[in-house]
Amino acid sequence: CKKAADLGHRDAIYSTAIFYYEGDGVEKDDLVALRYFKKAYEEGAKKRAMVEAELQQLEKKIYNHE
Repeated sequence: CKKAADLGHRDAIYSTAIFYYEGDGVEKDDLVALRYFKKAYEEGAKKRAMVEAELQQLEKKIYNHE
């Protein structure tokens, strides 16, 4: 999971944060967990921004054709 997280897979990033936070299968490390939680948040924010832009384009397309 850490390998996928390091490659930028959002779900794996979050899961890795949980593993380090709880010490599940890895040595518990709050600092590493925090780094992954922040990375997951940032990746989520990027995705939300992309979806928001797509929604705005779609709304313009729909409402301009009424």
